[in-house]
Amino acid sequence: MEREELAKRKALYLKILGAHLQRRRKMLGKKQADIEEIAEVNYKHYSKVEKGEVDTKIWYLHEIAKGLETSLSTIIDDVEEEYYSIFKDEKTDEENL
Repeated sequence: MEREELAKRKALYLKILGAHLQRRRKMLGKKQADIEEIAEVNYKHYSKVEKGEVDTKIWYLHEIAKGLETSLSTIIDDVEEEYYSIFKDEKTDEENL
């Protein structure tokens, strides 16, 4: 896979992750500032994570998950499911190799 294609897929993955975090936060009736306080994550950084603009560290995702009353593994599973559903035909082809 070409570098440009990988960059596009990474951007898509981060957008899906951000959208998932935002949906979860809103479902809980929390504001970004609530997550910042609970997870001890900088507000600007968290905002960028929700927008899919930054590739955050795993520790921050772990802390964000706690603030969203879920587990990191659940977040990753949900994001992976959505991401791979977009590329399901390609994944099936790769699995058959």
